[in-house]
Parts: sequence; C-alpha cells; structure tokens
Amino acid sequence: MRKFQEAFKSIEEFNFILGQEAWTDHQFGRAYRGLHRYREAVRAFESELKAHPRVGTYLSLAQAYHRCGEKIEVGRVLKSGLRWFKGNRGLAAAYASHLIRQGDFASFEEAESLLRSLYFPRMQDGRVVHQLCKLLGATDRATEALHILEERRKHVFPDPYFASARANALISLGRYEEAISELGEVPRDNEHLIGLVKKAYYWWARGEDDGENRRIIARKGLGIPYDLGLSCNIPIVVATYRLANLAKDTQEAEKAIRLLKLANESVADEIIACDSGTTYWEEVILVHHRNPRPLGVVRAVW
Repeated sequence: MRKFQEAFKSIEEFNFILGQEAWTDHQFGRAYRGLHRYREAVRAFESELKAHPRVGTYLSLAQAYHRCGEKIEVGRVLKSGLRWFKGNRGLAAAYASHLIRQGDFASFEEAESLLRSLYFPRMQDGRVVHQLCKLLGATDRATEALHILEERRKHVFPDPYFASARANALISLGRYEEAISELGEVPRDNEHLIGLVKKAYYWWARGEDDGENRRIIARKGLGIPYDLGLSCNIPIVVATYRLANLAKDTQEAEKAIRLLKLANESVADEIIACDSGTTYWEEVILVHHRNPRPLGVVRAVW
C-alpha cells in the first residue's frame, strides 16, 4: 500500500492531470487500483484506452470493474479487448474466468472451448491452467484438475498458480481443510488469496449440517484478517456477509451490507435477494455437467 501512496504523491507533485495523455492516465490508474480506489481507477483506465488501447490496460480496467461490482462491464471490456487483440492469451483467460463466474451451462461450455484452444498449444501457461482447473472443479471434474496440476508440477517449478488452482479443486471436492492448508498464511493485502480462503470457509460452513459446527467454521472464515483498504472490494465483502450470516453474527452482516451499499447498491440488493442461493460473486463450485469430457492431458507432450 505504501508504494502506491508514494506513487500517488509523486503524481500530484508533478501536477499531472487525468486525461492529459495515455501514460499519465495509466499512472493514475495504477495508483488508484493499488490504493483500492476502484471507481477512480476505472475512470483513469477508461481515459487511457480512448487514447491508446493496450492489453494490460484492458486487463486492469476489467479487474477494477470486477472489484467494484460491475460484472456486465467486466464482460464488455474483455470482449472489446479481444476484438482489438485477437487471440491474446491473457485477455482470453480473463474472459474465461468471467464466463465461469456466470455459473450456467452455456457459459461453462463457451469457457471450456476457449480454454481448450489455449491449453494444448502451450500447456505451461499458468493463467490458462488456473482457469481450466477452476472450470473442471465446477463441472464435477475436480479430480482431473488435481491430476493436471500434479503433472504440470513435474515440468513447471516454481509455479505461482499452483496453490490457488489446487485449493479451488480441493474446495470442489469438499476437502476444505486441505484447501485452507494449501493456501497457508495469507498476506493481509493479497485480495485474491483472502477471497479464496474465505470462499473455502464459506462453502465448508454452508455444507455443514450441524448448526453449531456451521457457526464455528463460519466464524473462523470471518476471522481471516485483511487490510482496511479492501473494505470496498466487492468479492471480499460479499464473502464476509455470507460468512456472517452463517455465523449468526448480525452485527458483522449489517456492517458488510453497509459497505456493499456504499460500494455498489445494486450488488447489495442482489445479494440480499438471493440470500440462500449463489450469485456471480460467490462462484458456483460444483454442478453436474451434462456431458463431461476428459482433457486427456497426460498423453500430451510437454
């Protein structure tokens, strides 16, 4: 956080103005995103794209929209980026992630087709493998995902995507304690890993039949600390609200809803209306696929 505060201070000292030029807009966007000021990051990256479309800016803009709860804008930005940069693997993997979050069969099938086309030509790409394993976990093929990851680890080491991809697969298999152990001690400022470990506790508690055990597990998930700046991060606040409900912690649930309404009132309304269901923000972790197809990756050549 400090380096982004220092970066923003430098921007102000040089009297840079948003909209002045693409490079300046990018510096504003990076600083705002690092400070978790996602709405301002969106404005900066949108301004940059008007002057100079770049792959990295499309990805940063989509991420900023995701963090402030604008799921429709996430899809729009990534599709626009893919029109400009056809076949770009980073944009394609990000769009597949967006499709997986939709949680319906049509989106799963589109994501799978896209990820298969990306995977076999270049099996070392961790971004693609991560999303592919998440998709397999969501469509009743988590065991296959684990097999892919173990094969990959023989050829790619160190692998920065391994722990989170394996944790997602373990969550889909209901092996929640293993998933949490895989992630280890999560840094307070790592929004991705904080969201993932809270997701593990949420699904663990949600699947527990005994009411007291459910509350105990949910309280553990609530107790995962994170930086105050992440209080406007929609996925993390949604996870906190869900855990608070399962823990029967009215005070924490009300606090989370207040934060959601400040960040994005439409998301707060969606979450309240679907109190016992699953939305884009929790992610579907397991559906029974109509026609699951194995990838057969162990026969591929690395």
